[in-house]
Amino acid sequence: MSMQPGAPYFNSGILVFDMEAVREQGLLELTRQAVAEKGQGDQGALNIAFEGKWQTMHPNWNLMSNGTLDYRFSQAFARHFTAGKPWGNQVGVELDALKVWRELAQDTPWGKPFQQKIPFERGVMKRFFRKFDALTGLLATKDVQRRRAHYDGKKMHDIYAKQADAHMLAAPFPERLGGFG
Repeated sequence: MSMQPGAPYFNSGILVFDMEAVREQGLLELTRQAVAEKGQGDQGALNIAFEGKWQTMHPNWNLMSNGTLDYRFSQAFARHFTAGKPWGNQVGVELDALKVWRELAQDTPWGKPFQQKIPFERGVMKRFFRKFDALTGLLATKDVQRRRAHYDGKKMHDIYAKQADAHMLAAPFPERLGGFG
């Protein structure tokens, strides 16, 4: 059980299933098998089982806006937090997302992590230094900064939106199309 080289790969943050087809084709059983035999996590196992049997959703249903300033938390139908998470270390999380999480958690037992312990927002220095990614990416050892500096979040969003509108699978390695490869 493995995927074909170059096969499109989806992020399993938000999924919508046609459960009748999923049951008929035994796709969840294949997913469980990929977990048991390959030690795959949920995303890898789902991609193996559903290879060639899925289509792209509009990116606003799984918006990962931390890689770009073009799309923000307020534009998402469903927001996908990848690195900084409001309920985690909060570093690099958009301030409007933190505000929502703080308001929701305020009078609950889970509100403590959202109380600021420093006089400025966490991640302010991280956001500041990311502005210099293109410069630090010139160093041979700074591959992450180089890739991040070349990443075009708007281009990636547009690629996925066009794929969703056309009811198609994702383009293989779209990160290269978006300037990440």
